[in-house]
Amino acid sequence: MTRDDALRRVRACLRLSKSSNAHEAAAALRQAQKLMEEFNLEAEVDGAVGASDAGTRSRGGAVPEYVAILVNLVSFTFGVRAFERKGRGRTTVCFVGVEPAPEMASYVFTVLRRQLEAALTRHTSRFRVNLDKRRKLFAHGWLLAVRSKVDLKTPLEMAAVDTRIRTFVSREFNVVVEADGDDASVRKGQNIRLPKRVTSDVVAGYVAGTSAQLHHGVGRSGGSTPTAAVGRLELQ
Repeated sequence: MTRDDALRRVRACLRLSKSSNAHEAAAALRQAQKLMEEFNLEAEVDGAVGASDAGTRSRGGAVPEYVAILVNLVSFTFGVRAFERKGRGRTTVCFVGVEPAPEMASYVFTVLRRQLEAALTRHTSRFRVNLDKRRKLFAHGWLLAVRSKVDLKTPLEMAAVDTRIRTFVSREFNVVVEADGDDASVRKGQNIRLPKRVTSDVVAGYVAGTSAQLHHGVGRSGGSTPTAAVGRLELQ
């Protein structure tokens, strides 16, 4: 296979990654990652700014705190911006960045959100009181575990493409995003820290979170400007 053939296949895989079939989307992303790594195609694939939506299960209201933190975590892992979009009784998260980072971020966010919510249900099903507090503490521990698995982009790396991202959002969605990302984003809980009191719920969440397999895959090109991050997600 030539480099041009690989590039065409990567772009085809990225289109398939938007499939509503979760298994097909995951397989397409894995194939794209493998080809990009094998042929060092980051520079060719990267370039255009794009967007990818992900559901939150929130019915038009504010997303739960753990969802906001997860959005922030995924955003800084893949070097993208994220903001809420509300309409037709539902709230979605729109990831915007240099391709193929938005598709990767959207997929990883969706899978991790489902994992976390399933773990929350299993944990709280054993209790009858203080469920909201227990959910919050468990989610905090789970997110701490995931945070320990990834390398977040630095502010300098984020700033390298931020102007282009904000221009895209303004043009495509008629939304003004300030340089610090506060207005239209869901970047909450940037620093995930242990609560003052580490309870059994936090510990249980952390232990459960260690089973979320998220590994960085493809590296960056040799230039000083960072390319879009591409993660490798492996689910047990």
